[in-house]
Amino acid sequence: MRRRAVCALGLPSIFVAASVYAQAAPKKDNVSSDLDARAQQALVDLNKQFAVEEQQGDEEKWKDVARKFFEDHLSEHLLFRRANGQVVGKSEFLNGLMNNPFDRRVAEGISVSLQGNRALVTLVIEATRKDDKSTHRYRNIRMFSRASDQWIVEFWYNYEITGI
Repeated sequence: MRRRAVCALGLPSIFVAASVYAQAAPKKDNVSSDLDARAQQALVDLNKQFAVEEQQGDEEKWKDVARKFFEDHLSEHLLFRRANGQVVGKSEFLNGLMNNPFDRRVAEGISVSLQGNRALVTLVIEATRKDDKSTHRYRNIRMFSRASDQWIVEFWYNYEITGI
């Protein structure tokens, strides 16, 4: 049986605990459900935009727009775990936009769990590599906090889905 590596920061257990907490949360009353629905839709739209901006990060005419988008939506204290296991912060993530190995990225299966000004978002990114045109799928788990009217990514963990 193959075991997944756990990074030194213990990020997988953080995300598992957050996921369990979000799923076990009591349901809100009807008064807040409309507000929650709008927040959930905003997070779905934002996560779709992440895929678009990440894809455009290495295109000359869009790179400044993509960089600004991520500067606005990533925490200064971001912990991002790449699919290869490398853990980086915000500046390394932004610098990595110029080394995009994919021709295409599409976000699908977006699920949002709200807890007040926090949200846990899970989704799958389907991406096609530039070099060999192979298609890969990556599970993304993102934890957001809301500051004013803006959602900010605090933690971002992703891994390749294999064997499908």
